[in-house]
Amino acid sequence: MNVQEYLETKNWKFKQIDSPRGRQFQLSHCPFCGKRDHFYIHAETGQYICHSGTCGESGSIYTLKKAMGDIMPIQGFQDLEPAKTIDVPQEQLWADVNAATQRLLSDKTALRWCSTRRWTLQAIQDLHLGLSEEDGRRWLWYPYISSGKITNIKKRSITGERGFTRLMGGKSDLFNGDALLSGAATVVVTEGESDLVSLYSMGFRNAIGVSVGAKGFNPEWIDLLDKMEKIYIVYDTDIVGQDGALSLAKRLGLERSYNVKLPLSVKDVNEYFVKGGDSAKFLEMLNASKPFDVEGVRHAITVIEDMILREVGGLKERDGYGYPWPMIDRVAGRMSPGDLITVAGNPGTGKTNLVLDIIYHWARKEVPVMLFELEFPPEKLIGRLIGMHFERDMDPLKGPSLVELQEFHESFKEVPFYFAYRHRPPDWGTIEATVKECVRRYGIKIMAFDNIHYLVRSVNDQTREVSFISQQFKNLAKELEIPILLVARPRKTRGPIDSQDIKDSSDIHGDSDTIILINRRKNNTGDTGIGFGTYAAETAINVDKARWGPGGGILLTAVDAQARFTDGTVARQEEKAPLPQDNSPTPFDEAIARLPETREDPKEHIYSEKQMKKRY
Repeated sequence: MNVQEYLETKNWKFKQIDSPRGRQFQLSHCPFCGKRDHFYIHAETGQYICHSGTCGESGSIYTLKKAMGDIMPIQGFQDLEPAKTIDVPQEQLWADVNAATQRLLSDKTALRWCSTRRWTLQAIQDLHLGLSEEDGRRWLWYPYISSGKITNIKKRSITGERGFTRLMGGKSDLFNGDALLSGAATVVVTEGESDLVSLYSMGFRNAIGVSVGAKGFNPEWIDLLDKMEKIYIVYDTDIVGQDGALSLAKRLGLERSYNVKLPLSVKDVNEYFVKGGDSAKFLEMLNASKPFDVEGVRHAITVIEDMILREVGGLKERDGYGYPWPMIDRVAGRMSPGDLITVAGNPGTGKTNLVLDIIYHWARKEVPVMLFELEFPPEKLIGRLIGMHFERDMDPLKGPSLVELQEFHESFKEVPFYFAYRHRPPDWGTIEATVKECVRRYGIKIMAFDNIHYLVRSVNDQTREVSFISQQFKNLAKELEIPILLVARPRKTRGPIDSQDIKDSSDIHGDSDTIILINRRKNNTGDTGIGFGTYAAETAINVDKARWGPGGGILLTAVDAQARFTDGTVARQEEKAPLPQDNSPTPFDEAIARLPETREDPKEHIYSEKQMKKRY
């Protein structure tokens, strides 16, 4: 949904204005203060501002949607974490930093080290760099300052064994982040402190350094950059740096993000200046930089450069994301960006647990994931995550204890796992806006949606609705370049199911890259765990469709009391188990044969007389 389409869905009156900054829309009334003809929003970038002196609201299309209630609130474990605080008073911190700066400015050896990087005395003073001797090593100080307050101090050793340390209680922040308060409309973003000091030394003061490397960009920093008209991204020339630059540009907006490409002969900004680059040449590169490629379109030279980087880095292609169970990887292939993976099974067989286990697996590897849940509120799923995380039986009736919650919070608070939940099913526009906002703010790489049939509002046109939503999910996965796991219901309540048994499934089957079906035998012995016993632990997983693999069936064991599945291998290992090579019955075939005969549930799907004749 572009800017104009969004304004039309809100029924706001507006007119188009062509200005030197490009095409804009002028609203008849500001959505915030109500003043007439003061609110402008850019048609391409989505940047808006109200020029009323009493209002002055500004931001991006995403902040506008959030303010208007068109983006659902997202919960993450990081949101529950109390703000980090530094025990040392600011007066003492500043005294320590100033003393460290004076030590650096009076130490010829350390200054010689800085001069080899072409850092200037002015940069050292302005950025409050410092020096100390600890543990037999000399350490360079990088103070992080936000609105005059020291929020962190990072140190790197410049003698002896290389090492890094940071201030206890300090938070990850932008280095030279106060540059964003200057009122400038442009900013240069680079990796790390060293590159930022190099830029500052060469006269580029409106620049910031990312403190968490090429792969990370904290959500709150996205908000700080919302008002920028142009963002120049100059990351390392290796494949990690270039992938990180593109990922950041997508989150900030491709239309206002410019890719500053350093020569492939240097690794980073610091090395560029050390090897003879100067401010005039770098300014030429800034002016010559182009916006990142339009989605799905790349210049031939860009393709060649990417191939060179991947060859140099030993990476032929993106590996995608594997499943926690090696055997599923063998039959389904790995989840690739843009894939739609549908998971279906009868009620109670573990559909939610399966997708929860998959995204949990990657969240533990520091890959940001999100569960968009329409059936259970997040509080109901915490017990499952605790059981999964600690491999501990959890009572679904009692829920986790206070001690378990505290233990889990301490262990899981840095894991990038996010929830989206709403009691009443939202419309597709809200879902789309929410997912895009999460990818933008949190850098979501894998998403699961539970489940598609909760979005169906019409009894008479549910097939058409499911078809539309399925196609939208596939389009969204491709646009955002993330795999989306989609939970769906089957028509059957018993017996083995195939992909054609998914309710209203013709388009789901066509849109999905992978279809995973869960089959379990009824079991009333109650021996599968605390509070469980409806189904046997033996779980037949049928990969009924696989774009990147051969497809086929395997067996998993459901540990329902811990909300997880195991394949009998060492927990969550990455080795690939061999596939059967002969045609003899496999354990999967035998498990399917033990399932009861198939039957339709008349309450689950009611057909008209015409449909019945066509079906039978």
